[in-house]
Amino acid sequence: MFFILSLVTYHSSLISQTLIPTAETAFENQLPFNTEYIKSQKIKSITFDIIDKKDLQVAEDKGLLTYYEFNTNGFLSRFYNTSIIKVIQKNTFQNLFIEEVEK
Repeated sequence: MFFILSLVTYHSSLISQTLIPTAETAFENQLPFNTEYIKSQKIKSITFDIIDKKDLQVAEDKGLLTYYEFNTNGFLSRFYNTSIIKVIQKNTFQNLFIEEVEK
């Protein structure tokens, strides 16, 4: 009897998922989460690393992320996104020296 109960409990956790995607919410900032699953698994936070991938180019990690935090009932308590405001390129003396030597 214990084996059957364990199998049923284990099987139900295998078919659960953290996100509940729909066509309408696919590109929203605040994703629909499965609150029951998050509560049962005691998930405190989820972090998505965002990688930029343009067509026919290598994926580039720019250090962007989306962070979701949940309360003990499995509900979203806060979330935020990081973004790039300005890109500043700096050349160091060492890089300039190497470029001059190679010429």
